[in-house]
Amino acid sequence: MLLGLPDVRTELARDPSRWPAAIEELMRLVSPNQFIRRQAREDVALGDQTIRAGDTLLLILAAANRDPEAFPDPDDFVFNRPQTVALGHGIHYCLGAPLARLEGRIALQTVFERWPTIRLAGELVYADNFNVRLLHSVPVATA
Repeated sequence: MLLGLPDVRTELARDPSRWPAAIEELMRLVSPNQFIRRQAREDVALGDQTIRAGDTLLLILAAANRDPEAFPDPDDFVFNRPQTVALGHGIHYCLGAPLARLEGRIALQTVFERWPTIRLAGELVYADNFNVRLLHSVPVATA
């Protein structure tokens, strides 16, 4: 995604302290896990529906991260948005979230600093996975 956002890349080159905010926004826009499964512990009224204790729920994180009520202009990259659910929430918050953020920042910052003119040079190929967005290949050109 960042390969297609030249204004964001320019801002990150100008101010590298914005990388953590960029990582958060990238995770919101390209949710690593598309959905999670949960089981209701108690009855909950939601609109005109009642979720009963024991009901199985499929929570679409990718949709929640693009909810226009929570994120105005949800398809746009915006620095410093409110916290997303890309890595879960509450007791189900990802234990590895700090490490994932750190690894993402180090990897992307290193790539874009080392090859400032890097660009997409073909089609992205995703692994065959229904829930997790996994890139199989990202063809790029560095010159």
